[in-house]
Amino acid sequence: MPRPNDRDLRELAESVLAERPPGTDVEVYVRVEEQDEVLSESTGSPRTLTRGGTGVSVRVAAGSRIGFAATSDLSRHGLRRAVETASALARLAVPGPGLPTPDRLAGPSGQDGAAGTSEREGAAPGGGGPAADGSPHAQLAELLSRARELGLTPVTAAVTTTRRHQMVLSTRGVDTRNTFDWARSHLTAQVAGPSGRPRQLLAARVAGTPGPPRSDLVTDLSADLLPLRDLPLLRPPAGTALLLEPFAAAKLLRPLVWALDGTAVRAGKSPIRIGDPLLPPWLELVDDGRVGGGPLGAVTDDEGMPTRRVAHTSGGAVTALLDPWRPDDPGGGGQVRRFGWAERPRPAAANLSLSATGTGTPATDDRYIRVLDLGGVESSYNRATGDFQAQLQGILCQSDGTPEGYVQAPWSDNVVKALRRISWTGPECRFFPMESAIGGRRTRIEPP
Repeated sequence: MPRPNDRDLRELAESVLAERPPGTDVEVYVRVEEQDEVLSESTGSPRTLTRGGTGVSVRVAAGSRIGFAATSDLSRHGLRRAVETASALARLAVPGPGLPTPDRLAGPSGQDGAAGTSEREGAAPGGGGPAADGSPHAQLAELLSRARELGLTPVTAAVTTTRRHQMVLSTRGVDTRNTFDWARSHLTAQVAGPSGRPRQLLAARVAGTPGPPRSDLVTDLSADLLPLRDLPLLRPPAGTALLLEPFAAAKLLRPLVWALDGTAVRAGKSPIRIGDPLLPPWLELVDDGRVGGGPLGAVTDDEGMPTRRVAHTSGGAVTALLDPWRPDDPGGGGQVRRFGWAERPRPAAANLSLSATGTGTPATDDRYIRVLDLGGVESSYNRATGDFQAQLQGILCQSDGTPEGYVQAPWSDNVVKALRRISWTGPECRFFPMESAIGGRRTRIEPP
């Protein structure tokens, strides 16, 4: 189905408004998403994957009571059912502060139907956005060509571009139209070590985040991989500290999205509780869903509520959880996400990262492993205990950074215990595309 134009979106929103019950305020969010991904694997030719769809989210306010519903059924019956569902939830809700004022709902492009591109997903100058000809195929070809020029053997590579069009209409006079652009690319490449055993790494780049242009993705990867060709494969000494590069550090933080889920915590199915120590006192875990807070920042979350910055720890102890949106507590929880128009809204981090509120003191008189990649954390993570078994790849270094050998070894640990042993984090935070955007900093973890 071709993408509806602005007139189609407006007519769709107006048809929802026409179904509103007497005496209620209704706000309608119509979102159209287009996504193209060009994927290349070493075993075949580039493939194009196209996804997209149109969905409607409805928010009904009966006085200070609010109810939400969403649907991808755009028939008159489907739209009416969404309005009726939201209205029923509003009647059951506990009175609250009511709908946010219109100026808080206005998108980055302003009101009165002005088109624009939000700060949330606009590509940074020179970084990772669409190529000059707008073709993901051209971006992918550039990525692969650059990798081969620098001596890498590409294994997989992908360029994904997404465009979201959103129309918001309200019986209270809110009228906005926004277009969000987002792009990312990733590359898996390898080189052969002295024994011929492949040494492989993943590099990822999200458009719109601070950092080098996309071509530096390949440059950075080659700088890490090419020196490994001549290093001997070593077994890491017991009791060696780990210095995680940003991508590996982001993978270690990913399980916190599950560990902080309020439902799991209250049911005793998470390794943490409110008040438990999670980090050193000089570190803070934050989730910033606001525009400018990371690549998934926006003015509102997927249920139309204003996004915010949530500090999940204070003094290293857990202070806030990720909770589902509830009609009786519209301001609670974290950033609410809807991972499909037919799904119920559920809590999810937007841009989760560590923020230093003090200074760590890393040891400098012993050897350490510079961890370039950390695989298997998510698949092996035990949601009840926090234990995991990962495969780390990196370089065993002397205390002054001189490389001694290549390391590819298992790492068994507990996410909570490992995070408590952080002794230092770097100043730069880089975000990586996962289910949420996870920010990683260079992070040193001392041995148990």
